[in-house]
Amino acid sequence: MAPVGLSNGCRFSFYGGKVMAQNTSAIQGFGAYQDKVNIELFNDIISFVMATTAENITATVNSLNHRHLWYSWSDNDNIQERYGFRYFGELLERYEDKAGSNIKDIRAIALAMAYTSELLTDDMFVGAQKTGFIRKITALSAGDIYLKGALYLLCKHEPVGDRLLDVLTQMTHTRTEEVIFAVSLFDDFEQAMRAFKPQLTELLSGARTMPVAGNIEIYSWLIKRFYAYHKSTGLKAKDMALFRAFIELPTSFVKAGSRYHDVLLGSKYTSEEIIYLNSAIIDCRPIHETRSRESIVAEKIAVEFCKVFINSESTHHPEVYEHLESLMIRYDSFFVKINGNNGIFDAIKADIKLANPQTFLRLHKLLINDRTSHSSDKHRIFRFDILNEQWDVLSCPFPRKKAETAAKIYKINEGKR
Repeated sequence: MAPVGLSNGCRFSFYGGKVMAQNTSAIQGFGAYQDKVNIELFNDIISFVMATTAENITATVNSLNHRHLWYSWSDNDNIQERYGFRYFGELLERYEDKAGSNIKDIRAIALAMAYTSELLTDDMFVGAQKTGFIRKITALSAGDIYLKGALYLLCKHEPVGDRLLDVLTQMTHTRTEEVIFAVSLFDDFEQAMRAFKPQLTELLSGARTMPVAGNIEIYSWLIKRFYAYHKSTGLKAKDMALFRAFIELPTSFVKAGSRYHDVLLGSKYTSEEIIYLNSAIIDCRPIHETRSRESIVAEKIAVEFCKVFINSESTHHPEVYEHLESLMIRYDSFFVKINGNNGIFDAIKADIKLANPQTFLRLHKLLINDRTSHSSDKHRIFRFDILNEQWDVLSCPFPRKKAETAAKIYKINEGKR
């Protein structure tokens, strides 16, 4: 019998030894893993396996949606053109010839294989394609949490499974994203907490290596796990205070000076990171008590977020700017008025002092295209001193005519010289 797969007529797409992938939206919010695993390839392979298996995929899909960090359903329509393999075993075999030792791709293939192991059937492989690839990742797995994790998932129901579990739980991690990934390998979060709570506590506080910006989906995944754990077991112990602070973020306004804001500050999160988490988390994985976008609490958090980041002298991560723009659009008109203000521009205008040219550039297109009745008032809140040399960077993004128009619209020469 021929191996099960999609139809013929396509080619592998490799460039410079790296498997090409195009679905960049799949990695939004998972920045810490972008240099570790080819997430697009991982999701594409899983979708390919689901499209070609004769097994029922429901349990696998539910498991991935429930517990996996970066899984996202990938459209299969052009997978043949993108990669060119006809069946899964051919990917394993031809990958070695074309991609060589690209560790990001090896991890992606190994993990996709592991998370779909119950869907893989003998007719998806020819000869020793499967066992040969497992031998390869075994040889490469020393000190590699991603390959160790793939091997554990592949073999956990075999006699070697207990030994692999012991290896996983005894690994010492120095990076936040690695210990979070280790936790994600466990079906039972309570078991994961018993194994990794000291490392989680340390690597989510003073020894943290993963910023909030660019990684909001990772924090959201972890908060959802903490919430379920709290409901079943409780996070009342003193050494659980940080985890308890995390689960307040989707449910309430964690204001400066409040108990949990102080806990997060004491764990080395900045005020900007806290308000970003507090605001952006409701757009990620919801928990049962996640506040509504239309609630007055969400609106008040959005107002504080906009004030903090528009007034900041720093240039921010692109995902932070995207969130800022989305809030200004979402709350252009409040669902519930705040202090008599009809929308977010009214609520922030008295407290805005634009301090960063890049922030201006990100907001310029949003405001210049605004055709609401209050658009001129909105433009006036973004004033700055054109004589201050830090704003000279605006001369490049704007052609002369557009720069003159922008100066007129924003009344940007506020200097008294």
